[in-house]
Amino acid sequence: MSSRGAGTIGADLEKRLDVVQRLLATFKFERMVHVGVTLLALIVLLTCAIAMLVQQAERYVEVAGLFTASGAITITCGKVLRMWNDALVALQMTPKGDP
Repeated sequence: MSSRGAGTIGADLEKRLDVVQRLLATFKFERMVHVGVTLLALIVLLTCAIAMLVQQAERYVEVAGLFTASGAITITCGKVLRMWNDALVALQMTPKGDP
């Protein structure tokens, strides 16, 4: 490989890294919201679980809180992971249909 080809690859990599940095900067607030919702849902999940253990009674409110919080954690983590996946796809510059 010639030095000219290596320079082109380096410039291409810099260009792709710039695209990823702009993508991450664009969605920074949305990522922070998803992380905040995840932390809030985790607090609710732990609070409901501790309340159920302390009271030693199964009430519908705590059970609903457990399912709601765990669902919120799943959805928000999935969205954050989707954003990172999109950033990696942009970095690789491959079509989404390719493995």
